[in-house]
Amino acid sequence: MIDILSEDVLTLDEARRLMPGRGPGVAMSQATIYRHASEGVRGIRLETLACGGRLVTSRQALRRWVEAVTEARRAGRKAPTSEPPARTEGERQRASEAAARELDAMMGPAGRKRRKAGAGPVVRATA
Repeated sequence: MIDILSEDVLTLDEARRLMPGRGPGVAMSQATIYRHASEGVRGIRLETLACGGRLVTSRQALRRWVEAVTEARRAGRKAPTSEPPARTEGERQRASEAAARELDAMMGPAGRKRRKAGAGPVVRATA
């Protein structure tokens, strides 16, 4: 956790200028530093605080983050996934078709006719 009274507080724009970018003498992009703060690398997020409507970090937080990411990389850890990856349109379509086949197998021909006819629970609005 950043201690704003004892650490060297920086805006994310100032912090990105301290980090190497994609080439010699090039600073890290603004999108990249925000991604490190919001999504992180290998599951490790750059520490930030909201201060005056802006996100800030510190030189010390940058050091802690770089060390943690480096250690995770050396250990071969990958980012923990909290959400399954988004499915493509084709994957969604195949999953929908598989679910329909499973439902048909469970309900039989009569269930298929009801489902296609749109028969389902009736929801009535009450005033």
